Amino acid sequence: MSLKQNPQIFSELVAKNFLQFNFELFNYGNTEAINLEIRMKNPNDSVISHNYIHRDILLPNESIEFTFTDYNNFYSPLGAQLTWHVEISYKNSFESTYITKFDVQAKMINHEKFKILDDKFSIEKVKKEKIKTAKFSAEIINNSISKINF
Repeated sequence: MSLKQNPQIFSELVAKNFLQFNFELFNYGNTEAINLEIRMKNPNDSVISHNYIHRDILLPNESIEFTFTDYNNFYSPLGAQLTWHVEISYKNSFESTYITKFDVQAKMINHEKFKILDDKFSIEKVKKEKIKTAKFSAEIINNSISKINF
């Protein structure tokens, strides 16, 4: 499996507590990925339940695009780099189970246009006014794959 940021859509921080990542997952293997499950964990290592994705099959040389969002209020775009974790589990046609993990950091690409957001800045206000305050690239800093033996 290969994971990359969708090059057509930048990730965005649209409020102090709302970050969005846009990805493309590609199956470059020579067998299908069956019972594909994708989960995202926040920097506190908690699963973000609304980001769960399931797909029965992903064929070889096939890709899917998906968006993950995190609504927590711990992200500080001008502070330390925080890391999110994407976990992908699937079986191949031989019934072997694999887990692939990717670590992702948000890297701001428009420092000069970023506005510091106060605590009263809400998602509802952002949606109503269609405000976009910061753009990011989703930098994949680490990945690993492991086979699960039963």
